Amino acid sequence: MLRIDDKWVLKASISDLLADPTRIGEDAVALINLLGFSKELYLVGGAIRDVHSGSSPRDLDFILSDPFPEDCLHMAERIGPYSKNRLGGLKFKLSTIEVDLWSLSQNWANRERVVRTKNALTKEIAKGNFLNYDGLVFAAKSNILECSYFNKCIDSSELDIIRHSHKYAYSNPNRLANVLRAFYLSRKHRFSFSDYLTEYISRQLHSFHLERDDTLAYLLSGVEKYPKYADLLTRLVLEEYIQAFTKSRPHDEVSLLWT
Repeated sequence: MLRIDDKWVLKASISDLLADPTRIGEDAVALINLLGFSKELYLVGGAIRDVHSGSSPRDLDFILSDPFPEDCLHMAERIGPYSKNRLGGLKFKLSTIEVDLWSLSQNWANRERVVRTKNALTKEIAKGNFLNYDGLVFAAKSNILECSYFNKCIDSSELDIIRHSHKYAYSNPNRLANVLRAFYLSRKHRFSFSDYLTEYISRQLHSFHLERDDTLAYLLSGVEKYPKYADLLTRLVLEEYIQAFTKSRPHDEVSLLWT
């Protein structure tokens, strides 16, 4: 994965994608057009990396600056079926691609006042992502791309938690998903772990042990829930991570488990 150097080219490519029915389907384009009621439409996460790397996104994740009006929801029902997704948003399973929607008020970081809505929201929403690798946001209406956290990750080859604050790290509700994602990204991209992330993972594995006793079984249940991790996070690999973190090995040894 390369850093993002030409933001203008990437922004144009993302805008083209969101308007192209041959790539994301006519129903997805219709849904995105319907979202025009929102003052801003923030595309977050993997789709931006996919466009940057030249691959086709499997899904689109949007955060809306405004709540979804009831009349627009009725119109959206005509575009495609939807259901509640995790954390209370909406998931549309469309003909070509899946689209997940959350309003800013539903975002956990906003609820916990981690996101400061009076500041520049594109950067603040990026801060709401847990890991620096995932700190990518594109404001579709304003044509603003935030990629500084992602670039820092690529430049340093080091995974880190974006905000070094206890409230930010430990109020995030996705503890199991955060740990598994860190393991997966480290394994896939040969990233090391920052000291702060190493401490977080160690504490979470200790908590999993206290709460559930069988830490490995719990991690494996998470891999089953997120099957995209299954190819790299095998039972043996997870056992190695558990052993490394629970025995308090030196930071360098923990970080180099991908070798």
